[in-house]
Amino acid sequence: MAAWLWLPGAIQGGDLMFAAGALPLALLLPQFFKPFPMRRQIPSWLPWVILLVFSGLGQLRMPGPISNDEHAYLAQANLFASGQLCEEVIGPGCPVIFAHCPTHQRQMMERTNPDGSLSRYAKYPPGTSLALTPFAAIGIPSIMVLLMGLLDLWLMLKVARRFGLATPEWAPLLLAATPFFLLVHTSFQSEVFTLPAALLGYLSVLRLRDNAGCPNANSAIIAASAGWIFLCRPLTGVVFAIACAPILLRRWRLLVKHGIPTGLIFLAVFLGWNKLQTGDWLTTTYHVYAEKFGPWFADGEMKDVYGNGDALLGWWRQFARFGVSTFATIGASALGFWGLWRARKRDGGTAFIFSGLLCVAYAFHWYPGHWAYLGPLYDFESIGFLTIGVFVILDQAPDAWRRGLPLAAAIAGIIFFMHRFKGIEEESVKRSAPQTLAAASEDIPRDALILLPYVPQEGLDPGKSFATTRPPFEDHQQVFMRMLPGERQTRQVIKEMGLGQRPLYLFVPGGTREFDSLREL
Repeated sequence: MAAWLWLPGAIQGGDLMFAAGALPLALLLPQFFKPFPMRRQIPSWLPWVILLVFSGLGQLRMPGPISNDEHAYLAQANLFASGQLCEEVIGPGCPVIFAHCPTHQRQMMERTNPDGSLSRYAKYPPGTSLALTPFAAIGIPSIMVLLMGLLDLWLMLKVARRFGLATPEWAPLLLAATPFFLLVHTSFQSEVFTLPAALLGYLSVLRLRDNAGCPNANSAIIAASAGWIFLCRPLTGVVFAIACAPILLRRWRLLVKHGIPTGLIFLAVFLGWNKLQTGDWLTTTYHVYAEKFGPWFADGEMKDVYGNGDALLGWWRQFARFGVSTFATIGASALGFWGLWRARKRDGGTAFIFSGLLCVAYAFHWYPGHWAYLGPLYDFESIGFLTIGVFVILDQAPDAWRRGLPLAAAIAGIIFFMHRFKGIEEESVKRSAPQTLAAASEDIPRDALILLPYVPQEGLDPGKSFATTRPPFEDHQQVFMRMLPGERQTRQVIKEMGLGQRPLYLFVPGGTREFDSLREL
């Protein structure tokens, strides 16, 4: 509440109103559902159905991703599926050195090769794209997103039972009904693929403390989970490793024999990826993209790397978004942190350290995370742990609250999901407008070259919002290319790329009083 009042934009006013609305609902529901106590057994299939119906149908309704990050992950996954690490954009010997690449796609790094050709690859570590590759190869990468969500719910149930919650079956239900969780699972964001690893590693932490199963295997699984998270989101992977370090250090022989060797495998893949793409083991693809494309501070320092943010401002922003994330109910995240602290002896404080330190780590980031998901996206992995913490408190709460809060959250969460998804769907439609408009128009030839405007207009940045066509270009394929700053330069580039014989059109984004259109040039 304080962050909302003192930091305009920290959370959106609509989010606050909806989340606050769950509180009176939690007070009213016990009066109508007294015969249905929280200890009542719920159908085991219900959480899975909620995920498949809302996130699955959500993916089907969206014509494309709403962020350039997702476009980059998918582009790299398609490259992996075709057996490539990077793709050629412009062939060798091209006489023009482009100040602005006409096929530039945000979050994709263009690299000039010694033979004069131009290649590109995603700026991110390879983990997320590797996870998407199997289903990207058959054209349905969204299946992997749903599988990860189902795995989250199964692991959540296992963790809740191992943790010793009085009502473990409710934990996956409340996770599935949380709009933060559902909304992220309509996307291809990297957090989709790190949450299962965090839950699996945490389950092994609990098993190791309980002396359950093979300690060697548990140690290796914890290290592999941290390594996989690092391969997708390096800072999150480091934070997870720090949170798990206390329990492994107490068993240092396991750490030396199994933990460290397992973790080194993932580190080797990460360093090898750097070497192949940047030519240096320690120079990341993320860093070279920031050097070339910015954004930068006024003094020329790069913004797009860790450590350049205002930590105090970032702290407020992260916790403000936490206020409406867990269960989509104001205060539930605070209950989660409180519960994890009270239960710290159960897991050695691993969940509390991870959830809190993750927030602190990303407070230094200059960018607060995407607006769409009703929660702090960079801290998404903590949602499962905070859900456990909430149930720790509910297990000790008055009976009315044990019934009311989870039931209110399950009902309100679905409503909040549909409320926010409408805006996400609109963003998806807007971003895909050039392709869908051209494909639907009978007047636009199948071999047309369609230029995306260079100059931002009416608050829309074409360079950020619209994706170009991936090479190679087929003869009967509509090609989307960015205009360059000058018309003469644009036409010269078109000619040198071998596209000069194609019918030429310009995409004109619609304003408040007009529709998107295509104009022949």
